[in-house]
Amino acid sequence: MENLLYLHGLDSTLSEEKRAIMSVYFNVIAPNIDYRKDNVDEIITTIFDNNEILGVVGSSMGGYVGYHISRQRDLPCLLFNPALFERSVVLKFTTHPKYAYYNNFMTIVLGKKDKVVNSDTTMKELKNDNTIQQITFSYHTSLEHRIDINTFDFEFTKFSETF
Repeated sequence: MENLLYLHGLDSTLSEEKRAIMSVYFNVIAPNIDYRKDNVDEIITTIFDNNEILGVVGSSMGGYVGYHISRQRDLPCLLFNPALFERSVVLKFTTHPKYAYYNNFMTIVLGKKDKVVNSDTTMKELKNDNTIQQITFSYHTSLEHRIDINTFDFEFTKFSETF
């Protein structure tokens, strides 16, 4: 079974329900990261040094990290309310000011009622990034920042079918 990297949000962990959904399709590697204290670069480097990763799923702060990992390594990704343009924590994580073309598929799930991540800003900024070749937005008008299990199941199942 292929490996998938899951990155949780700030002060969060991967729920057993979400792990069960992903585990149908992939071996899930989901490190517990303290984004305030941990060296995220070291954690990610160790994971990639020891595993072949097929894709990345991230939520909120994990969506931010997942976005950059996917861009750096040209991996498909599914990002839930990624904290790309506003974050409350400064991470020990290296990003690049300019990426080459991203040739894989990127799915961004956004909630209109999200009070943590501005969905309109995220969508506008990513639509204007002409280095991303295959981006899909899934916009949920009733979704808040927290991803309920039904939305997660629906979006992840669609994502898994693209492999």
